[in-house]
Amino acid sequence: MLKKISTLLLGCSLAFLSPPLTYCSDDRQEADKPSSKYLLKSLPPELKVLIVKHARIGDGLALMKTDKDFFEVCYKDAALWKDYCSRVEGHQHYQPTKEQRQNLAKFYRDMLRDLGTPKLNIFVFDDGDIFHPMLSGDGRMLSTFLRIRGNDNFRPFIFENKPNAKPNPLPGADEYMPIKMTHDGNFILGRKLREPIFTSLDNLGDSILWEFNEAGKYQARPFPNPDANNFNRYIITDMDSTGTLFVGHYLELNNEHQKKAFRTNFKGFFEYLDLSKNMSANFISGDGSTVTGVRQKSNSIKVYKWTSFAGRENFSEENSMYKPSAITVTGDLVIIDGSKWGDFGNEVENYKIRWQKKSAERVTNFNVGDFNFSYQINATGERNFLSTGGDSEKDNALLYLVDERENEKKIPLNSILEPLLPSSTRLGAIQNVSSDGLWFNGIAYKYTGIQDCMQSYTAFIPAYHDFEREGVSLKNKPETSPSSTQDANTRP
Repeated sequence: MLKKISTLLLGCSLAFLSPPLTYCSDDRQEADKPSSKYLLKSLPPELKVLIVKHARIGDGLALMKTDKDFFEVCYKDAALWKDYCSRVEGHQHYQPTKEQRQNLAKFYRDMLRDLGTPKLNIFVFDDGDIFHPMLSGDGRMLSTFLRIRGNDNFRPFIFENKPNAKPNPLPGADEYMPIKMTHDGNFILGRKLREPIFTSLDNLGDSILWEFNEAGKYQARPFPNPDANNFNRYIITDMDSTGTLFVGHYLELNNEHQKKAFRTNFKGFFEYLDLSKNMSANFISGDGSTVTGVRQKSNSIKVYKWTSFAGRENFSEENSMYKPSAITVTGDLVIIDGSKWGDFGNEVENYKIRWQKKSAERVTNFNVGDFNFSYQINATGERNFLSTGGDSEKDNALLYLVDERENEKKIPLNSILEPLLPSSTRLGAIQNVSSDGLWFNGIAYKYTGIQDCMQSYTAFIPAYHDFEREGVSLKNKPETSPSSTQDANTRP
């Protein structure tokens, strides 16, 4: 009998992998042998659950849908649905409430459905306009810079990535703008506004760190001078994913173009990357191992990548208009902004470059003539979000997802998100992406009849790759097209 059950289980497992699904029956069996369907029904409940648990999600769902016995046994099995959820990116962000623990099977079924559903949150704050919203690595929290209406003062705020979330002011640091959050949102790096109006990160000054303390509140923590022997002005530009290591640079007193890059922490560690070179430190990898920035020499600016064990590696010696814009968690991939200029000093093309190991590939702007081109990546560089436009009074930005695991096909996101938009609201370019690449955020604009009100939006795009690997085709996924990534060892 045990041999018959083992053979039956093997047959069912293979059937699960080869749709259409069957009941594992065989009409060609000899008449004196019990049918496979009968043997299947006679299995104890725990074996039925085991069969479904070892199937792909799509095959398990199909079996439950077509077989009443399997449905009755599996539908209320919390461990089975928890296992299914664990196969889809994003499950780690769900925690059942005390009430939901009373029916965990339903909680995990709802979670699986939610993981496959796109979402759009619009945040409207009556007190003012939102500038530069920043998303935590886990996608749960946002920090932003709010320009208060009536007096044009700026204040930093923190709020949850949930519908109707209320902003809470960050303490002790008005005029400081959040520029980076750790993965869990417990640390927020801020820089001081040096001009009355925010234009770019280059115009920000002194740094501050907000830390979530044991009392459940954020407290402001000014940065001490990392090098007690250097009395020049310094700025902190980035931190790793845990808020442990920081990078920045000193600026010479009479020439702020002369910079000395460094790494530091709050426990006394400090090191210059290369004292002999004029270098800025722009970004540090999530694990703290790799730093990228620009090295200035004469009239050219060259992107570099630095590690403590390998030293500095330069990207290009040709184009003076490169600068890094992102780095992955391990530092293996650096995203570089590039521009091509015409004879009259006008920008004729902008693009991005994916620089990894000894190769590079160019990502072209898919909307020729529009230079508001954004290219954001998740922590591993597998999920890439492209956007352009979004600065007119009528049109949304064009938003796309390119997943490196899906043959670099470009997935249009406007058809997913626009039906979820409130009236008179449009989406701006993508500004930040969560570590897992499921959430992204940017500025949303609401036209009030007189002027635009600057809001913030977050959008959730399911892990299509995980669902398809599990045999589930989500109806909300639009048709794909070839991406704008070019094979290139080119260094334009």
